[in-house]
Amino acid sequence: MTSDDTLESRLKESVRNYLVEDKWKVNPVAGHVTWAFVAEDNQGRKIVVGQQPDRRDAIFVQASLTVSEDWQKLLSLMDPYDRSKLLWDIRFELLKMEPEFSGLTDELKTIVITQRIFFDGMTKDTFFQRVSQVRKSLLAAWWSLARAVSHDPSPDDQVGD
Repeated sequence: MTSDDTLESRLKESVRNYLVEDKWKVNPVAGHVTWAFVAEDNQGRKIVVGQQPDRRDAIFVQASLTVSEDWQKLLSLMDPYDRSKLLWDIRFELLKMEPEFSGLTDELKTIVITQRIFFDGMTKDTFFQRVSQVRKSLLAAWWSLARAVSHDPSPDDQVGD
């Protein structure tokens, strides 16, 4: 076993333990990652936590917002200037919150929010701070969109899917 394999195993086990200790449901997922879990809290909110093959010294915490077809239609009916301003406002708000993000384009379908943690800073506290930052960033984007389409956000909307 190489030192990288040991590091991967330790990070994976630490993340899994943190989530289980905090009463999250944890399910492994396959894909283009070294390892990943879909984790669901007791309120049904989901995150993905894992490690990329090209980033063996870090893990990612990620959540996404799927924009419903109804919201996509309402956004497409907005004045182009207002829609552009909305997207820029969300981008600048997210920049202040410091996550990595993607999906904030004219064809708005999914917004993905990501935070990274490097192995040398990995503690339970740091991990859950990143989880919180991802969730807050996703909520900021969601609430901005909800306000723009004059929709009162409810817990049933798809945050973290």
